[in-house]
Amino acid sequence: MTVSRYLLALLWHWAPPVIIGFAIGSALATVQIIKVLESVDHQWLAAATQLVEQCTTQDQAGPADAEQVQGRAPGSSDHASPIRRTEARAERTLDPARTETASAREGGERFTPRAPEPSAARVG
Repeated sequence: MTVSRYLLALLWHWAPPVIIGFAIGSALATVQIIKVLESVDHQWLAAATQLVEQCTTQDQAGPADAEQVQGRAPGSSDHASPIRRTEARAERTLDPARTETASAREGGERFTPRAPEPSAARVG
């Protein structure tokens, strides 16, 4: 028997057990991976459920004796932000019934031009 025939016979006798062993090992590894993934999924679901329960069990209602928010006092627009003053100015400008009073407040009094009244000394 030559060396090449000996190695071929050896390969022939050992190949089936190696292939069968590889297949069985791969199947067992796949089963283990699936079990680990299921365990991780179960743990993640339990953690998420616990988180949701912790967030929902807190009393969401505020204290019963909470102070009501007060509105702004009349005339406090002087201390309003520039944006609010600009919005108020725009509303006054767009309201034709209030344009006379709005311009008087913003730029001082505006006098309407009139003809001078005749004085009593000149009439005569």
